[in-house]
Amino acid sequence: MSSPVECVCFVVVSGSKVLFERRYYEDSVSTHRINIPGGHIEHGESQEPALFREIKEELDIIPLSYDFLGSHNFELTAKQLLHYYLITEWKGELKAQEGQRLQWLEPRKGLGINSVDQKVLDVASLWKAHT
Repeated sequence: MSSPVECVCFVVVSGSKVLFERRYYEDSVSTHRINIPGGHIEHGESQEPALFREIKEELDIIPLSYDFLGSHNFELTAKQLLHYYLITEWKGELKAQEGQRLQWLEPRKGLGINSVDQKVLDVASLWKAHT
């Protein structure tokens, strides 16, 4: 049995909106799907350094305030272990760096996101309400 691919995902929040991405490059899993942004943890890398590296590569920002929301297993074409972080403050101007289109949306049912991302958004809403 193979180990899951580990990834960091960033729930970037501004006011009542969450940053989502739509990817347009050739990716059979996520082409034209709305997702919470994220990326793979490299071999030998831990979660927080991966978070900083991936968010810089994907969005060209540096997190100033972040909280770990939890880890969830996910599988479409491969087993993944997704580590989610809530990002409420950052330095830099958000830019799509990897062929994705960025959208600020109200997190609600019916957006067409996967069930794991939806579960995390529910947790993030509760987390944000209590901080």
